[in-house]
Amino acid sequence: MNFTLLPAHRAPRRRFREGRALLPQRARGAGPAPPPLPAGPLSKMAWAPPPSAAKLYRPNRFVSLPAELDPATFDTSPEKLRAETERLAIRSRLKRQYLLQLNDPSPPAVIENPALIRWVHAKSQNVYPTFRLTPRTSFLGAVYGLGPLLFWIFVLKADRDRKEKRIQEGKLKRSPFSVFF
Repeated sequence: MNFTLLPAHRAPRRRFREGRALLPQRARGAGPAPPPLPAGPLSKMAWAPPPSAAKLYRPNRFVSLPAELDPATFDTSPEKLRAETERLAIRSRLKRQYLLQLNDPSPPAVIENPALIRWVHAKSQNVYPTFRLTPRTSFLGAVYGLGPLLFWIFVLKADRDRKEKRIQEGKLKRSPFSVFF
């Protein structure tokens, strides 16, 4: 006998409350109650979580297989496995230390997270080792540094020249005690 399971997006969902599976509550007057589940091999099967995206992925002839999913590119050398194990151990120790500090009944004033400290240091105090001087950054520095200064020099000089020309033509009378011009 061949049974076909419904895909994950079409399978009925159940709500769990106090350890009992409950079907979704129906509104009053919503019509007849749904039929009970059939008593057969499918009703006694446990609901499995949907498969992961990696298991559902199938190669496409138009797109190459990503390196993360290509079994030919996995490096399972003992050195790499040992390094990954060490990194995982370090991460778990740091996480345990942080959680112990966080859940301490008499916690310290400041809980230090080493990863956050490293990130803040890299973002704020360690700027120049990650900065590279290129023609583009030099140009942008000149544009943002000298650009506004040259713009305002040009605007104020043009305004002063225009006013001076109008004064010499007699179209504008100069005030005797002008602070600005």
